[in-house]
Amino acid sequence: MTPPKGAGAGARASETSKPVNNTGKGWFAPGNQGRPPTYRPEAATFAEQGATQAEIAAALGCTIRTVSRWRLAYADFREALDRGRKRRAVEQADAALAREIEAQRPAREAALALEEMLKGILAAPAKAPAESTSARQPLPGTQEPSDPSDAPDEAASRISERRALRQRREPTAEEPEGSDDGDGEPVPMEDPRSEW
Repeated sequence: MTPPKGAGAGARASETSKPVNNTGKGWFAPGNQGRPPTYRPEAATFAEQGATQAEIAAALGCTIRTVSRWRLAYADFREALDRGRKRRAVEQADAALAREIEAQRPAREAALALEEMLKGILAAPAKAPAESTSARQPLPGTQEPSDPSDAPDEAASRISERRALRQRREPTAEEPEGSDDGDGEPVPMEDPRSEW
């Protein structure tokens, strides 16, 4: 005798081996839609706020590839990503402008302080410099002339001494360098290339 249908071990195996298909046309029939979609509408909310695909995937606990598939399959999600991308670009531009303004702040403050200082100097009445009663101290290692009227003469005499020393040291155009014997004849030199 055969066991009734649905009873026993054989019936269970046959029931679980076939997937359930409510269309009645078979598992691979065109009416079968496959797995239900995994799209989650809160992804569009994250996208509107300017989150990247990686940030959306991390927040929803799925892969970046899944979020990319949602972008291709769902127009509302794609538009939300575009709006979020534009919003993020504007926020980044505003942040960059704020950083640039903050970086220029010390220079701007210094320029304003200098401008105020110059206004204060130009607005003050001009005062004649007071004559100093204390004697000027010469710098260490320098000698100041005893009489200021003698200073140009001393400078001229030092310059003429330097010129005279230079003329004594430098040979003239008629006299070749290195002729110490005084006869004016050049010393013959051998050509080093002659032995090659």
